[in-house]
Amino acid sequence: MSMPTGAARGPVATDVCCFCGEAVEHATEERLRMTVLWVEDGVEGEQSWAAHRACLSDRLHERVKGTGPFFGE
Repeated sequence: MSMPTGAARGPVATDVCCFCGEAVEHATEERLRMTVLWVEDGVEGEQSWAAHRACLSDRLHERVKGTGPFFGE
């Protein structure tokens, strides 16, 4: 699922994990919504994806894996 940069700002809800393609249950602690913000031609863009916490954790680089409040620090 994609969102053009000219689209209105706001969350894009999806029930599919952007890493594994499996369903993401809305009411569980495993569900994440990842949002990317960028600036293009002076305009801020935003796009969001659903993901499983474990899928994101599995794909993080070793230098950042396990650090910060996301991982309970």
